[in-house]
Amino acid sequence: MKALKWVVGAVLLVSVVIVAALAYVMIGIDPNSYKPQIRQLAEKQGVAVDISGELGWQLFPGLAIRVGETHIAGITQPIPEVHLQSASLSLSWRALLKRQIAVSSVHIDGANISLADQQQTAAAAVAPLATAPGAAGEDDATSPSFAVAIENLKISNSRITLPVDTGSTSSAGTAQDNKALRVLDNFSLSGQQLNLVGKPFSVKVAFDYSDPTVTSPLGVVLQADASVNQAEAKYALSEATLALAPPGKPDINVQLEAQFDGAEDTLNLPRLVVSSGDLTATAKLTGSKVSSALQVDGEVDIPPANLRKVLSAWGIDLSTLPGAALQRVSLNTRFAGSTQAFALSKLALTLDGTELKGSTKLKLNAPKNLDLQLSGTSLDLNHYISDVDNKASGGAKTAGQTQAAAVFAP
Repeated sequence: MKALKWVVGAVLLVSVVIVAALAYVMIGIDPNSYKPQIRQLAEKQGVAVDISGELGWQLFPGLAIRVGETHIAGITQPIPEVHLQSASLSLSWRALLKRQIAVSSVHIDGANISLADQQQTAAAAVAPLATAPGAAGEDDATSPSFAVAIENLKISNSRITLPVDTGSTSSAGTAQDNKALRVLDNFSLSGQQLNLVGKPFSVKVAFDYSDPTVTSPLGVVLQADASVNQAEAKYALSEATLALAPPGKPDINVQLEAQFDGAEDTLNLPRLVVSSGDLTATAKLTGSKVSSALQVDGEVDIPPANLRKVLSAWGIDLSTLPGAALQRVSLNTRFAGSTQAFALSKLALTLDGTELKGSTKLKLNAPKNLDLQLSGTSLDLNHYISDVDNKASGGAKTAGQTQAAAVFAP
């Protein structure tokens, strides 16, 4: 009985402490009193923050501050203009009891983000990691009573607009400032355990992409385990999957592994798989001098596939080709290239009944030159002569041979 009394007493004591702490937080600290401090802190960093909505407490599922309608814009910093409907900032109990606010995770809902140029796009892309634990200058950027170290980030029901310069000119030959908008609608992003010390963290991005050149939005979903080592300038993606859903077309799925070493200026793609319908392409690639004079080396493999079926699914009209054309296509080759030249070696190409092997070299700078060496057992171009042309010529063999020979004409 004494043990039971001790247990009950301990539970009651803990309950009283929790209730007292909640009462202290709810009554003793008004989050709206931090509005001027937040605004001043942001202004010191060259950012204007206007919180027109209310700040309030959220106790479940964890302690957080609810932020109402807010507008953010750059003063001296190249950050995008952001208008959000609401946000939730998860807090640390220990810091709060010391009358400090330490933000560890953020959930933003209903954001409208307008990017003016590529500089702002880059700034927006690195913003979550800039406030991750281990970010450079973190201690300098925060006051003793307000700290940000975002490990978990979630954005939902949002919209991002990016301008794209059309590059048009007027009739007088002067450049015009015509800009069309690229829109990422229904944008969502989630990242967990964000950091800059090289530890893997998960990230997922989804949105519907549209611009003036596409008739319907393109669905995009990216999931990956990423790592960023800011000190060593090393970046990596593992188990990355990218799904593209063009309206009315087969989905395109990409699997990717990638590593970039900023110090060595090298890129390594040990695995790249692109598939759409019955067509699958696998590639490996290594690159050097990525930021200066890019040089790449790798290989591509496309197993035998019915290319006619794939192209038909993409809405490409093949009615003028004979039914036997493009029924079996495969490719395997190594490649190497730079800004001056590109070459294929160990080339093995299957095109229906034709099997070709060889190599090719293309010189890109002047004087341009193409060196093509192919060998095979047969080359039957009648597979690819229009049925319409054959019918118009009465199906005469000489007409077909003339059209086939025309492929090699200058």
